[in-house]
Amino acid sequence: MTVDAQQEFDWNFRPDRYWDSPNAVTANIKGTFRRRLIQDAATSGSLDAMPTGMFGNEVSDFDRIAMGMAIPGADSGEYLPDYKQEEVEVVRFTLNSTLCDVISIRARPLKGRITWRIVQDNPCGIMRLTRRVSKQPMTFRELTDMLDHIKCEWSDDWITAGWHDSEEACYKDDVWAHVAKWNYIESEFYPELQRWFEDRLALWIEERNRESYGDEEEDDED
Repeated sequence: MTVDAQQEFDWNFRPDRYWDSPNAVTANIKGTFRRRLIQDAATSGSLDAMPTGMFGNEVSDFDRIAMGMAIPGADSGEYLPDYKQEEVEVVRFTLNSTLCDVISIRARPLKGRITWRIVQDNPCGIMRLTRRVSKQPMTFRELTDMLDHIKCEWSDDWITAGWHDSEEACYKDDVWAHVAKWNYIESEFYPELQRWFEDRLALWIEERNRESYGDEEEDDED
């Protein structure tokens, strides 16, 4: 994290609860497309005009297939595994690729504790949380630390894995815009999470540029 981030983020922020919370109203809507439509409708005051079927955690197989055929990516997240009893999605990572793949991190109350798991709608390799239990809702620092230490088959750092491809796909000065367009992290319970993601990206770009400039200086000396 940058020095500014260390000062600006409320690292000790802890939601009062994940369940029976106004924030949980849209948290379990599987579809990213449906969720954003509802959020936009809420902002514009047009929720009453939305079809009731849009508000369910999931849609029928028929509707799910129809959505994907009508608009590419509109079925993003709809193929996520079903929720367990009382389970709530806390974090969602959407890769706006062809399939708009979604990674969902969920919490569930069990025997006086909170259990955590990570699921994908289009598994491309095993992902595993290094922390699976907490006594209470996590602080912002605890949550981001958990995200930073997710284990996956394809990279030691799953968050930055796709950024290397982005760097290859465009000029370095455009990496920020490219990643911001193609990757999105969100949470109904942690409003600073997206900004944390952006700060992490800024730090990564800064480090990559520093490495690049260092290589160029060595070449000049030669």
